[in-house]
Amino acid sequence: MNPEEFKKTHLVHSYVRSHKTDDGTKTIWKCNHPLCQHTVIVPNRNRSILIGKMTLCPECEKTQFILTSKDLDRKRPLCPVCRNPKITEETKTVVNDALKGIFGEGNK
Repeated sequence: MNPEEFKKTHLVHSYVRSHKTDDGTKTIWKCNHPLCQHTVIVPNRNRSILIGKMTLCPECEKTQFILTSKDLDRKRPLCPVCRNPKITEETKTVVNDALKGIFGEGNK
């Protein structure tokens, strides 16, 4: 896949916490996709840069969800389905359909 094709198809990043800066005041978050170089530097006291952003679950790589402050406490924020394996496949489909209804079909 060439870079232009990748940019057109890669609409939602899969954020994972990479590391903290040397002085420890900022946290580096990177997209987990192997071809993506997207990086966000987040001050530890102001994590609102990522709160409310749509992300792709790094575990199942299918479900999109919105990041919360609790998600940012984890190294790898997981979707509600992967966080709680008791959720059924039917519930997962309902969540994905609701997100598609809110954000449209372009966010696959």
